[in-house]
Amino acid sequence: MKDPVAVIREMMRVLVPGGLLVIVEPNNIATSISNIDLKTPISEVIGLLELQLICERGKMNLGEGFNSAGPCVAGWLSELDIEEIESYMSDKTSMLLPPYVSARERAIIREAGEMSQRNFWIWNREDALRYFPSRRWHSGCV
Repeated sequence: MKDPVAVIREMMRVLVPGGLLVIVEPNNIATSISNIDLKTPISEVIGLLELQLICERGKMNLGEGFNSAGPCVAGWLSELDIEEIESYMSDKTSMLLPPYVSARERAIIREAGEMSQRNFWIWNREDALRYFPSRRWHSGCV
């Protein structure tokens, strides 16, 4: 969404007095690098993180929303003078161990394979190129 604070204001406007507002929003920056193999060269990990941040900022600068709003939500709520804020960071893991028999494990493996075949990381190539702030970033980055 382009203006998450405006969305929170609208949620508060329609919330019944004494109601409970629950917001679940990921930190896509952290998630994007959480599944990188520890054997991946550090320079490659840094490059992937740089690509993620460039695309995040480019998407935001194009007015297409903020992809990693999770860590900001509690602060936005506080700025809106909302009291009794509780914030939790998910410790959910995506562990996969052979023999990969559960439907969830098979779905994760299938999705990862499909993303790899399409050369898809966080965004597809076309979106990543749109999010780059200038043509100088295009060559060799995606």
